[in-house]
Amino acid sequence: MRARRVGFPSVPPSVAPTNGDASPAGRAYSFLACSRLGADSACCGFDPSEEAMSLASEMFRDDRRLQECLLHDRAHLTEGTVGPFVNKVQDALFVIDGLRCVPEERRLQRYGPSTAAAVHSFKKRRRIINRSYQTQADDIVGKMTIDALDKALVEKERQCRPVVHVAGARAKAVASVPGDRRRPNGPLPPAGARAALIGAPVSAPSNLSPAGVAMTRAPGAAALVNLARRRLGAMMQFHAHPTLPLPPGIMPSFDALWACFGLPVFPKNSPLLPGQTNQAVKSIADFLRVVDDVYERAVRHLAQANTLFHDPAGPVPEFDGAHAFTLTTPRKPGEPAPSAAFPDGCFFNPRYLAGAEGPVGTRKQMVVALHECVHFVQNDNIADNATQTLSSAHGYSDFVIFCAFGRMAISDSE
Repeated sequence: MRARRVGFPSVPPSVAPTNGDASPAGRAYSFLACSRLGADSACCGFDPSEEAMSLASEMFRDDRRLQECLLHDRAHLTEGTVGPFVNKVQDALFVIDGLRCVPEERRLQRYGPSTAAAVHSFKKRRRIINRSYQTQADDIVGKMTIDALDKALVEKERQCRPVVHVAGARAKAVASVPGDRRRPNGPLPPAGARAALIGAPVSAPSNLSPAGVAMTRAPGAAALVNLARRRLGAMMQFHAHPTLPLPPGIMPSFDALWACFGLPVFPKNSPLLPGQTNQAVKSIADFLRVVDDVYERAVRHLAQANTLFHDPAGPVPEFDGAHAFTLTTPRKPGEPAPSAAFPDGCFFNPRYLAGAEGPVGTRKQMVVALHECVHFVQNDNIADNATQTLSSAHGYSDFVIFCAFGRMAISDSE
């Protein structure tokens, strides 16, 4: 049995029983001491130290509520439990086994149905069953489960320590995972520094048409997408090789991605392949890769704005009131037939410049431009009203908004 970290009291002095305590709490404490430290330790009058019974991982060890879960049946975590310690269990499930919990449960710090399902999956994989009264795993975090989570985290922390190579008198710490050079790399900048990466808004001449203004917004839109791709690169690396302590912002990034596209349940269809029944997305790694590939193609389309962006040659009732719309071949019912007036491309209505509440802001115009370029990927398989999560154009633009501005929506005036 591995040594436990010394120095954190697992239960308050008022709760921890003394040697010879015959109360139910005392008997439970003695039984737990016997089972964890050897059958004859408590029975021979040995009073084990609380430190020997405390959680050891960096994620859990300073949380009194989880420490109590290790010691007391009354402190089990069950569906409906609420508190910041629930987030730590949710984080651990993802780091250890890639098990997802819905963003709403994480936001509310609530042990809800998806958290219970993740716990059940964790326990089923490891056969965590109390054989004295169970025949199968349940969805409760009790003593055995919190101990198994803690041990798995300790092992993960051990694996995440940097490797040090010594050559002569010099020592060099080597990162265990190289960066992915397919996308913009580097740590995410602080929110206040992102404006510099995006660039100052370009003032569009007042005589430009909606498509002309959109062309001036394309470079800024590409910069926004690259911020999202940088974050996706960090998420891909973390998912392939989870590290502890958790990198800053990594779990909110996954929460935002699940909020934009839905909690992934596999298999899913890739919008990058013909048809929408290919079921090619079979894992979180596939999920992240498809999102990144869509963004990479959208950036390529933004670079072709001068030929891809158009002003409508006439009204299109199907898109009346929209900022913009995208046409591809084959056309859908209600869309104009392919012609010199309406080629495949992205079309920008007067609404792109101003609406009933006033002028449309630069940020909104950049987001609309990238949103339409996402539509253009793979013949508009990516739709506004998509039934498949990875085919939602709003999901792609909303995640970009999150990565650039730290929220999930942007107003027309921004």
